[in-house]
Amino acid sequence: LIQWASYTVIHGLRIGDYLTHVPNEGKRGPKAIKDFIELGGSPGYPDLMLDIPTSKYHGLRIEMKAPKPNKSVVSNNQKQWLHRLDDIGYQAVICYSASEAIAIITEYMGHYEQSN
Repeated sequence: LIQWASYTVIHGLRIGDYLTHVPNEGKRGPKAIKDFIELGGSPGYPDLMLDIPTSKYHGLRIEMKAPKPNKSVVSNNQKQWLHRLDDIGYQAVICYSASEAIAIITEYMGHYEQSN
């Protein structure tokens, strides 16, 4: 996905220039959890941020999960973040593969309007 974004240009914008991975995942020990939160981390925040506003949304947030049929659970924190972001004007979704995320980004960019 990140490699695709690094060379894909839609409406004159290289997607990789606006797509950021948020290092939220992983099991942590008590000290690492404390440090993570003190540094501004927020458990459950989506994995990917696409900071390109469109005519419909402020930006796109993607929570990546393992492809089905793997048992990939969406945590309560993740659900809360997705709803919270959706409520204030972001498109916030869960994707189960890179190809699904690419399709979502491509569709999302269909709402982009260049300003002159």
